[in-house]
Amino acid sequence: AWIDEDQTDVWLSSPERTLPRRVRALSSNASLRLAKSETVTWRNARNELLKGSLLYPAEYESGRHYPLIVDVYPYPIEGGWMNPMSGNQAWASAGYMVFKPGPRAPHSAPNCSGPREFCAAGEGPAGLEVMVDDVMSGIAALDHRGLIDRDRMCLYGHSNGGGVVDYLVTRTDAFKCAVAVAPVLPNWLGTPFLWYDSLGLMSRLAGAKPWENPEAYVKLSAALHADKVKTPMLLADGDEDGTFLLGSIEMYNALRAAGADVSLLRYPNQGHVLTGAALHDFWRREMAFFAAHLRPNDAHKR
Repeated sequence: AWIDEDQTDVWLSSPERTLPRRVRALSSNASLRLAKSETVTWRNARNELLKGSLLYPAEYESGRHYPLIVDVYPYPIEGGWMNPMSGNQAWASAGYMVFKPGPRAPHSAPNCSGPREFCAAGEGPAGLEVMVDDVMSGIAALDHRGLIDRDRMCLYGHSNGGGVVDYLVTRTDAFKCAVAVAPVLPNWLGTPFLWYDSLGLMSRLAGAKPWENPEAYVKLSAALHADKVKTPMLLADGDEDGTFLLGSIEMYNALRAAGADVSLLRYPNQGHVLTGAALHDFWRREMAFFAAHLRPNDAHKR
């Protein structure tokens, strides 16, 4: 089963490889509580104009301040509200507002498609400050519009987004919880030496080779700043996820040693993207984790 590119229909094909059939039209099915979304713009501390995506709760009421889940996958991705490893309609149906600020990030610098000066600001250790500002300024803009409850916010990130989550929780206590799935590069000092081909890429991302500027790698490594984390965290990864799994274990052990509130879910026979029973189990635990920290059914502020 799959959803077509414009996310309007669900299709199903049988094991016999017969012609696929449409089993549900998302855009016209009244039984589905699909939430509205919009593109939002704001300015950060550098006075740069940024763009992100916002998904409203399925039964949005004007004037209500909603708990917020911030999906921090780097760089804006239009739509994508049906992806199980990303901010999505299921969260909106549970009463959460979902925000994708699309921040720049040092580990995703090659993926930036904006003007050269804009992209360059997110590169290297100095790009960490830009990453934090891109996220927090976007949240401030939503707060200014009276849409969110800043006392009830959680972070979420998968892969590159998990890398952003791991770093953000070392810089701020603004979030009630954080979920990092298969995060990239929690320890920049380890990854370049796990396999030789990564050394050139890591050197370009950090702006120097590890022995030329080890301080840059220390600054970029969230695991080396685990003592600053006060946010309860849920980590998850598949046991077949290679170096991503090693990074998840590194971050978990660093947080444990620092006395943080952290849990790690490991799924056998799973890779970078969870599927089947593992995905079902993760969703059950993730939604319970959000509910425990955000309590969307509590009395809201106006």
